[in-house]
Amino acid sequence: MNFKSKAVVQLLNRIQVGTLYLKTPDQKILKFEGKNEPCKIIADLQLKDWQVFSRVLERGDVGFGECFIEGLWNSDDISNLLTFVVLNKESLDSVIHGNRFFYFLELLLITLDSTQKLMQKKISNFTMTSAMIFTELG
Repeated sequence: MNFKSKAVVQLLNRIQVGTLYLKTPDQKILKFEGKNEPCKIIADLQLKDWQVFSRVLERGDVGFGECFIEGLWNSDDISNLLTFVVLNKESLDSVIHGNRFFYFLELLLITLDSTQKLMQKKISNFTMTSAMIFTELG
């Protein structure tokens, strides 16, 4: 479970209404019960890949929908799952609308990775050029 998935699990611990059974990619079942009215709605979410939570934090409900289309999650009753999300809107608000912090963190990591690759390429080119010069001189 990555950092972003842990963040979503922490948010699920704050739900107020209903019960969610989360089946993780490694087949464990996690149960999240609302502090008020845990029996009002019972829903399930079956994850096939932890990246679902990463994409949800980055892109909110759009990322969640994209992951469904890609077959990365399922539910025995999608209607109950969506009702559960709506009833817990306040607790899950940053997940539903995406989290700009994670979006900018992702951009930063991509930028740093690109910069690192560019530096490695420049060092490699410098090394090759130096080797060619020493070969010609030697």
